[in-house]
Amino acid sequence: GTYLDNTASTAFKAVTLTGVNQFISNNSRGLHILSDGIVTLNNINANLNDDGIYINNTTSTPAKPMAVNIGGTNFINSNKGNGFVIQTHGVVTLNNITANFNGIVNTGGYGLNIDNMTSTTTPANVTLNGVNTFNGNYGIGVSIYSLGAIKANSLTAKDSLNDNGAQLQNNFGSSTAGITLTGTNTFTGNSNTNLSIYSFGIITLNNINASNSDNNLGALIDNSLAATPKAITLTGTNSFSGNWFSGLNLSSKGAITVNNVTASNNGVS
Repeated sequence: GTYLDNTASTAFKAVTLTGVNQFISNNSRGLHILSDGIVTLNNINANLNDDGIYINNTTSTPAKPMAVNIGGTNFINSNKGNGFVIQTHGVVTLNNITANFNGIVNTGGYGLNIDNMTSTTTPANVTLNGVNTFNGNYGIGVSIYSLGAIKANSLTAKDSLNDNGAQLQNNFGSSTAGITLTGTNTFTGNSNTNLSIYSFGIITLNNINASNSDNNLGALIDNSLAATPKAITLTGTNSFSGNWFSGLNLSSKGAITVNNVTASNNGVS
């Protein structure tokens, strides 16, 4: 595929891809980026490779976090191993990510995996804008590990073959950042828990469907280990039905507010 490495720079130089960029059917990673600067990509298609996209700009050091920005509309599908992996100390902002059917050939691989939980300055946020879809992956559909706030819009993670649909965690260190899901969010038919959230901050979710987990929970949402009580709020219309175990499991020391909840036919497999 394409290998871009500017880590020899002593001036934290950026990597930028504009226009429409395609990395298809390579017997290696489709796109492999190593940098100590900001990484900005646009309109990426990385399909049918050994791995789809790997970005690592952690050589900037935790004291100098550099962002990763993905704009446009992006497809990372049917790669043999991982779909899309980001390792950074900086802010991550993604737009319109589709990462489906990854890891099937290798019987192991994520749809999207983001890890930016190592910044030693201000905790770096992770944001997914637009519409984001992670279906039919072998491993976790979408996993995010951060010290900063996690915000995602219209997230779908369905039919993971061997793990959770979505795993969102910022319950690390002294973080107090929250987790927010806006739009309409669907987590159904995954092998393990459909939606798993752990935080030390406020959790606010909207229009959640977490149903028909094959072997575990519909949704597990937990901020009970926060140093001070933090609220959990579910707005919109929410469904947690047909799961192998419980439909909805909320744990908190703070206020819990839920709206329009349906939880039926759970634990009856």
